[in-house]
Amino acid sequence: PAATRQCDVDVVRVAVAGAAGQIGYSLLPMIAVGDMFGEDQRVILQCLDLNLPQVVDAAGALEMELQDSNFPLLQSVSFTTDEVAAFEGADYAILLGAFPQAEGKDRRELMEKNTMIFRTLGRAIDQHASRKCK
Repeated sequence: PAATRQCDVDVVRVAVAGAAGQIGYSLLPMIAVGDMFGEDQRVILQCLDLNLPQVVDAAGALEMELQDSNFPLLQSVSFTTDEVAAFEGADYAILLGAFPQAEGKDRRELMEKNTMIFRTLGRAIDQHASRKCK
């Protein structure tokens, strides 16, 4: 039976940066239902996003939605604005989104902002995720 097999599989920690956006809203339930790692793989979602009021509100709503839904494979879900907490022990890291290009803004400035964002995420993964993080 599936319930017996489920207990035999270790849980995987999945860090998702940019989780409160539109892509995260669609992706997180797919991970929680088993579409990414299989129908027997339990998961812990460790979600990261920006510390902006509208983003924090969206993250809180999404966290409650995931907790209230019927996802037997979802062992736990947390949202944070702290990259250390989000990547701690992560087996997988999914980096969604980047700083969007604004009309009238220089493309070079956009690249510099995104370079800083992904450099910060890369350091957090290097220092806090599992050594086998993918």
